[in-house]
Amino acid sequence: MPFFFGIDVGTVISNSIIRIRYNLSPKIISPLNFDDALNPSNYILRFEGSETPSGNLVSGVIPTFGDIQAVDITFTSPIPNLPPFPDNQWGLKIINVQDVNSNLDVPGGLYISPSIFLFSFPSALSLLSIVQNGIACLRLTYSVPPVQLDVLGSTDALNPDNYKIEGPRPNLVSSVVSVKGDSSSVDVYITEPLIDGDWSLKVVNVEAA
Repeated sequence: MPFFFGIDVGTVISNSIIRIRYNLSPKIISPLNFDDALNPSNYILRFEGSETPSGNLVSGVIPTFGDIQAVDITFTSPIPNLPPFPDNQWGLKIINVQDVNSNLDVPGGLYISPSIFLFSFPSALSLLSIVQNGIACLRLTYSVPPVQLDVLGSTDALNPDNYKIEGPRPNLVSSVVSVKGDSSSVDVYITEPLIDGDWSLKVVNVEAA
């Protein structure tokens, strides 16, 4: 058993959700409790090296499904990319949270060690790769998860109008679908099978989630 209570690992789920996994099971009882992992006041978003809060508050904290040592933290607004200065990062400071097995009435209970989860986002959405995934399908992988909400959305990665394919013979994008288990990728289906020759796929308007 660890001799301290702290962060095991932090994960950026999206630009408004951070998952924190503790090295021990935290108290997950009520967001009104001072020492509870569900209390939004115990999470402070700030710039690296600064004690000044960012102004972006935590709107809610919920237990992570299937993991009693983790919580998902949602912010009131998306966390923006930082300016392109060296080593720029966000810091999520965690305070007051206590281990579930500790007792407030017993001195030396395992309160959270001074813990800051540092993280950053890629500077912009870009296309990392295009791989043929069938005779009439292309898998596109973006640098960060793109918007995938509405096939009619003007900035949505699922909108076929945001793709144009050109090659040895006429072809069109018929549909775009999300890839299960990979929020950064989509499968682009075309009306005609690919044949030998030079093909190009133009992507426009798609934005990061």
